[in-house]
Amino acid sequence: MIHARVSSVADLFFNKLCPGDWNKDWNVTLAGGLFAFLHNTPGTPSISEIADALDFRWHVCLLVDKFVDGHGLRRPNNKICAMWHSMKDPAAIRDEAGRGNWDTPESQLWQALSEGGAGIEAAAHQGPLFARPRHYIAWAIVEPTRQERREKRRCNNTARMFRASGSFTSTALSSPRRFGAWAAAG
Repeated sequence: MIHARVSSVADLFFNKLCPGDWNKDWNVTLAGGLFAFLHNTPGTPSISEIADALDFRWHVCLLVDKFVDGHGLRRPNNKICAMWHSMKDPAAIRDEAGRGNWDTPESQLWQALSEGGAGIEAAAHQGPLFARPRHYIAWAIVEPTRQERREKRRCNNTARMFRASGSFTSTALSSPRRFGAWAAAG
């Protein structure tokens, strides 16, 4: 019974939760362990090893969600921490060659959170480093300014369009003959 429960949670994590995590950094080893566990491969991590790692990750994600909600921050992409695709937004901070751009507010904030010790470290039996919560908090803090930048860019584009069409509009509306002819025809 316990094996079935841990298997269903392992399957949920491996196939649905923490998208973007399983093929990078420290998570590759855990992903391999989950895959081996799900397929009953020899040398598979024990039920308790899998359960401890997944339980830690789940509860840290819930704690981060409570922090984000409790501080009035916006959830990145309107997703809870465990469902947020951690590689979709960070792609925006990479240059054309795929190198990290450490000048962005997101990167600088993540670095400050890392250096300041903002994170919950796993105990040895709880699996490898879990950086997702720190990334999620950084994006939750920066998300409103990203929205403001997008909205400001839209407003600037709209204003530029009106300025460009302004000379046409003023010419068209200042000619009484054109307007009178149009009004008489209507």
